[in-house]
Amino acid sequence: MQPPDNTPKPNPAPNLDDIILLNGQGLELQRQRRFGEALVAFDQVLAIGPDVAEAHYNRGNVLGELGRLDEAVAAYARAIALKPDFISALNNCAWLLQKMKRYDQALALYDRALAINPDYANAKANRELLLRERQQAAAATTATVATPSPQPAPPQPAPGAPAPAKKTKISRPLPKAAKGSRGKGKAAPPKRGK
Repeated sequence: MQPPDNTPKPNPAPNLDDIILLNGQGLELQRQRRFGEALVAFDQVLAIGPDVAEAHYNRGNVLGELGRLDEAVAAYARAIALKPDFISALNNCAWLLQKMKRYDQALALYDRALAINPDYANAKANRELLLRERQQAAAATTATVATPSPQPAPPQPAPGAPAPAKKTKISRPLPKAAKGSRGKGKAAPPKRGK
């Protein structure tokens, strides 16, 4: 009888059918806006096949929807590292960086996406928007806005002094319409200067 073989075995190839099934479930859950459940499905895909760029990309999309922007950027970065020409991951990562006001990093990713496909409409439009946003942000920081100085408090009467008289508004009756005016009971329109 031979002693048991305790040497580590290489990891078996990920089961492609499981990856496809779980990824599809995650996409359907994402479509239904069930982002928490979709995230679990994409995490299961990555537990089986940690180098599946599409699962990292889908995970980034869901994390972005959940408002977890830093994690979403990291997921997109992993997808891009695995698949450098992943144009949708480049665009989506750039979009989140743009939302986070990290304009230089976003611009670099848009440029990479457009270097791969110069006609990629989303990256073109987003890049133009970024350039306008960055220009507006720069203008806002250089513009000097005059802040009004606080108004002094009204003077207070000395202790024991009589309180100042209150100003009252005198109301006057409106003039009645002149005879021959356009409508009965309506005031004549004001005259315009020549």
